[in-house]
Amino acid sequence: MNIGNLLQTGVGGLSIGAIYALVALGFSIVFRTIGLVNFAHGDILMIGAFLTVTFFLNSHLWFPLALVLAVSSTALLGFGFERVLRPLERKDLDLMLIGTIGFGIALEGAAVLIWGSQGQAVPTPINDTPIHLGSVVVRSYDLFMLGVTAAV
Repeated sequence: MNIGNLLQTGVGGLSIGAIYALVALGFSIVFRTIGLVNFAHGDILMIGAFLTVTFFLNSHLWFPLALVLAVSSTALLGFGFERVLRPLERKDLDLMLIGTIGFGIALEGAAVLIWGSQGQAVPTPINDTPIHLGSVVVRSYDLFMLGVTAAV
């Protein structure tokens, strides 16, 4: 492996790592708030991603507006979920844990019913003109993800 391949792999790894860092931050915030691991966290993120794609591709909204609508809708979904779970907190934390698993399963089923089970190609919403730094190619998307993660 030459140094160019190593750097190229590192750039891609940083971009994916930035996404994972944002997901982990969400897990951490939820855990510190309610003292419980939310097993539906990934499913809520999935719904947010699907809503973003739906607003962007099907409704032909400007991507930042589609993103704001999807984040707002997902926040409402999370708020409703919290309203259901909060009364269980006084009864039994195990019930809350099982509730997060059940909610996740329900969201997965709803996603299959609404969007189907087949994958979709989604075009990148930002200019994806690559930047060439010697033998390393950095995608605009990678820089965007690093910037978003740094901002958060």
